[in-house]
Amino acid sequence: MKGFQVEPYENWLKQAKETIRSAESDMASEFYSWACFKAQQAAEYCLKGFLHGMGLTATGHSVLKLAEIVSVNAGSLSFNRSCLVFLDKLYIPTRYADVYDDGSPFSYYEEEDAKRALSCANEILDLVSSCVSTLETRESEEET
Repeated sequence: MKGFQVEPYENWLKQAKETIRSAESDMASEFYSWACFKAQQAAEYCLKGFLHGMGLTATGHSVLKLAEIVSVNAGSLSFNRSCLVFLDKLYIPTRYADVYDDGSPFSYYEEEDAKRALSCANEILDLVSSCVSTLETRESEEET
């Protein structure tokens, strides 16, 4: 896995962390649908950052699919599939008024949804960050 590019990864990771901060603010203000969507976005940014760091193309919005690509290329990374699937379900219906037969999206999301979404996003960020730290340590040891 030699040659991991830290700079593009860190740029994406910074955006992911800032998006989580924004989602936490939305949750505190009871904007639960936006907190859910932003949690999905933060996970997506983190996974795409890892892939860019590996020099791979990262397209699409499915965190499940992105995590599968990360896992294949990172070796032993094992993501919580339940979290990935849950976050994927938040990408479109949290934002578009024509998704539900009645009512606006914001009326379908509650605090527990936002808490779970943020927990899942943070879990993904922690896992990826840990993997990157391990990669950096390995590469540093190989250089010496």
